[in-house]
Amino acid sequence: MMDDRMFRSGGDAYPRPRRALSGILLVVYVAVFLLEEIYVDNRLSRIQFVTSTFALSLDGLKQGYLWQLLTYQFMHGGYVHLLFNCLVLHYVGRTVETLLGRSAFVLVFFGGGLVGGLVQCLTALLPGGVDVPVVGASGGLMALLGVICWQFWTQRLRLLIMFIIPVNLTGRSMLILLTIIDVGGALLLRDNIAHFAHLGGLYTGFLAMKYLFGRRYLG
Repeated sequence: MMDDRMFRSGGDAYPRPRRALSGILLVVYVAVFLLEEIYVDNRLSRIQFVTSTFALSLDGLKQGYLWQLLTYQFMHGGYVHLLFNCLVLHYVGRTVETLLGRSAFVLVFFGGGLVGGLVQCLTALLPGGVDVPVVGASGGLMALLGVICWQFWTQRLRLLIMFIIPVNLTGRSMLILLTIIDVGGALLLRDNIAHFAHLGGLYTGFLAMKYLFGRRYLG
């Protein structure tokens, strides 16, 4: 993960908004997770209802549950999943929000989640693909990292791997590293992480900066 001190250019940090939307999202994520935990109460029927109705799946989209493209971004698969995503949003979200402004931040964040979710669902159509329900804000968070990669393309950033090990990478190197991690994870590990959603989100944020929002930050 990233050290908050890394977001500096020429020695000056971006100013922090007092009431950041990213901070409000943190509260919403925790509230939704707790409500979900209280409702399901380890009852299989309720777990199945919440998963089939609000988690994202290709089958759900085929049934017309288009709201899953939004609702899945507010759900998490456990306390560790929630904590990790909240930490990423805390360290990255406010900087990107300050850089882009709230409107563009919302478009990039939820757009990354939407595109990432669609990419993940479409992989179920590939040979050997499996339609597994997806939850989490990772697609949107990866879109924010895509913004950081573009904005700091040639500048060195300080990252904390697993919040412990400090490393310095340029935005370009970080984009390559994140791509390798998720491509490798998708093709080799076959774990329960939505690697294709990560990739869809990452490049949504990067391309949004390159073609939509980035011009205002050049020079």
